[in-house]
Amino acid sequence: MTPKNLTPQYSKENTMPAFLVDTHHCKKDGICVSVCPAAALRLNDDKLPENTPEGAARCISCGQCIAFCPHGACSLEGVAAADTPAPNFAKRPPEDQLTAFLLSRRSIRQYRKEPVPQSTIDAIMDGVRYAPSAANTQPLRWILINSRENLKKVGDLVAQGMETLAPDDAHLRSTVTAWRSGTDVYFRGAPQMMIAVAPKEWSWGREDGAVALTYFELHALAHGVGCCWAGYFTSIGAKYAPLQNFLGVEEHEVIVGGQFFGISKLRPHALPPRKEINLTIR
Repeated sequence: MTPKNLTPQYSKENTMPAFLVDTHHCKKDGICVSVCPAAALRLNDDKLPENTPEGAARCISCGQCIAFCPHGACSLEGVAAADTPAPNFAKRPPEDQLTAFLLSRRSIRQYRKEPVPQSTIDAIMDGVRYAPSAANTQPLRWILINSRENLKKVGDLVAQGMETLAPDDAHLRSTVTAWRSGTDVYFRGAPQMMIAVAPKEWSWGREDGAVALTYFELHALAHGVGCCWAGYFTSIGAKYAPLQNFLGVEEHEVIVGGQFFGISKLRPHALPPRKEINLTIR
């Protein structure tokens, strides 16, 4: 039941959760209206926020109204308070520390044998769910390969896919030869891999996957876990049906990326060189 001071601003018949305003705490400052990316809110005659006539259809449930209201007056019907915690800005690292953390990211290709504990993976994925997605669709499904045995099966299917899809590609043929001779050119000895899958019809699936996998890599780094982008796997997995079938990718889905990961044997001690930024100012 909605408390009396929390007023739903449109019909429950709409597919989106109702926008709620706590009239006891709302300061009528219009902040929620100004930050709504879908222009779904307006101030009524009493200066309280409400949906525009088209707002119910426009709302993408992004939660910007909740995030930016300094009074805690905005919410969405069916969303528990525990799902919208206040961020602890006191723990935000200073600029130099955050920059140092981001610059410390390296692709890891040497791993210890022991797998990353499931509790650590769960903590990483809890951060990944906050990765931005186009129109806040949050379209991704995740597949965790949790053993070297299954990674070996995936690698065998990647090799088969290369032979089937690109038989004349000399470079890919060389990776197949290396793989079958016992050199792990596809996963570099990692014990696990995380795969992002998106709906085929969603035109922003690859972009959403790339952003979310970047979040995965950075959250993994924060937990002492190393990652590397699985390029060979991604290029073949998006096209090769036997590999998709093994992973349980459904007909309406497509593989948009993957990262193999584990506990790194080594740690970096210096920043490698990078090109200067090519920036055009108009």
